[in-house]
Amino acid sequence: MTRTTRLTPQKETTMATKKRATKLTPVVVTTKRRGVFGGLLKGRPGDTVTLTHARMCTSWSLAMRGVHGLASIGPDEECRIGVAVPELRLIGVTSVATMTPEAWERWEAEPWG
Repeated sequence: MTRTTRLTPQKETTMATKKRATKLTPVVVTTKRRGVFGGLLKGRPGDTVTLTHARMCTSWSLAMRGVHGLASIGPDEECRIGVAVPELRLIGVTSVATMTPEAWERWEAEPWG
């Protein structure tokens, strides 16, 4: 007689939650103090978020056509972006924009310098 082990719904939920928690989404975050940051969102968005591999954008070029260009196009050589920190907690979040894969590649490529 063979014995099969079944996962209970509670265990299945726990495993699915753990799987979702490990997925990091590239985002551009703005704050109440007019900060603009790019990085990988850890957890769910809210008034406070944590980014890994986070960078601050102090200015962007006209080619970005606004802050959301950083999420859809990605920074170019005229943008001013700081160095990455391993983890950053942001308080007073006003928006979280998901980046396109191409935009994240440009954040990672560091075309500004």
